[in-house]
Amino acid sequence: MYLTDNAGEIVLDRLLIEHLPQDKVTVAVKGAPVINDATMVDAEVAGITSLVTVIDNGSDAPGTILDDCSGVFRRHFAEADLIIAKGQGNYETLREVPAPLYFLLRVKCPVLARDLDCPIGRMVLRPASSLPHPAGELNPIMPAKTSASGNTNQGDRS
Repeated sequence: MYLTDNAGEIVLDRLLIEHLPQDKVTVAVKGAPVINDATMVDAEVAGITSLVTVIDNGSDAPGTILDDCSGVFRRHFAEADLIIAKGQGNYETLREVPAPLYFLLRVKCPVLARDLDCPIGRMVLRPASSLPHPAGELNPIMPAKTSASGNTNQGDRS
């Protein structure tokens, strides 16, 4: 399952989706417009609907709040062998969900930089199972790790 993020990025998502086993991929878009997130219309314009199964999540909330999503979406989510969740909103709303999740996002703020132990601006692809902090410990006031030399360790993982 591939959870989209921004409408403008969906054209680039197609390039990645074209390299996945298309008979096994379900792409999920928002159920209604919210901020700049991709909807079914965006998936159609990008040509994704002609490649793979595309569903909407039944929600207009930022990120993916499972309790707010449709039963069809939740069934696909629960049955997925692998879920690629794009964007900060999906990271923030799904990071504690026990599922075979990989997060794909650009780190845009100090809170995420600390949580993911990498610098602002870094593109990140991480399995949920490898997050540096156990689920539930996303803490915006947590200080960055500091080395003995006093340099902030922003990590090198991607």
